[in-house]
Amino acid sequence: GTYTINQGGLIAGANAGANYTITFATSSFAILKATPIITWANPSAITYGTALSSTQLNASPSVPGTFTYVPASGALLNAGTQTLYTDFVPTDTTNYNDVASTTVSLIVNRATPVVTWTNPASIQAGTALSGTQLNATAAATYNGGTIVATGTFTYVPTSGFIYTTTGTKTLYADYVPTDTTNFNNVASTTVSLLVTPGPTSQFDISASPSSVDITSNSTITVTGKDQYGNVNTNDNATVALLNTDNAGILSSFFTSLTNGVATTQLSKSAAGIAHVVVSSGTVTPKQ
Repeated sequence: GTYTINQGGLIAGANAGANYTITFATSSFAILKATPIITWANPSAITYGTALSSTQLNASPSVPGTFTYVPASGALLNAGTQTLYTDFVPTDTTNYNDVASTTVSLIVNRATPVVTWTNPASIQAGTALSGTQLNATAAATYNGGTIVATGTFTYVPTSGFIYTTTGTKTLYADYVPTDTTNFNNVASTTVSLLVTPGPTSQFDISASPSSVDITSNSTITVTGKDQYGNVNTNDNATVALLNTDNAGILSSFFTSLTNGVATTQLSKSAAGIAHVVVSSGTVTPKQ
């Protein structure tokens, strides 16, 4: 404020009146308001989906007062480098100035979605891949909860692909979010898919040895296979074997497959070719 300086009780000496003329003057001086010191360091980086809180909005004044922040507590910011603002109003407005627009920088990192994709149920060879197997999803943490992170999955192999061989296959998925500003891509998520044989559609017959003398034996092996030539290890059926001539004698006309394979014995009984038939398979052990 402004203050007046008044004359005091000055007493002149005995001869002052003769030698001096005393004139009293009035003056004034001003005491200006002080400006508070605001301390506010750049906060640590946060991830997209994290709401602003006192962890970031933590400016400190040198005198008591109130801060107003922009953006306010609870705000959710896009990824990138963001500027936070605060205005300070002191409690003692008589002696202290307001402090406007103190700023800090806050880095908001893009969030990385969590891709969920479980190993699909097994399929048979010849089954085209579809959404039943290619069904990965993406989610992210947002404001303390979980949201679906919309985007696009690219699968390898693609939908419609047909495995003709059996065994454990690896499926791959790359994810690209719709919101590339705030979310990261997720590359090469994988699952395992077991491809099993299809139903038996043919029988292969082999003989070992393939050429035997009369009265000698040859082992006949019958193998059930699917349309792609995979051994149908799930086939445990009983199959019928037939001799089509008199050059050999089978030890059994019925034999049961074990995991798709069965064996029996053929005794060579005469010169010539002994023919054995099962379904569409034929073996011709020679003399």
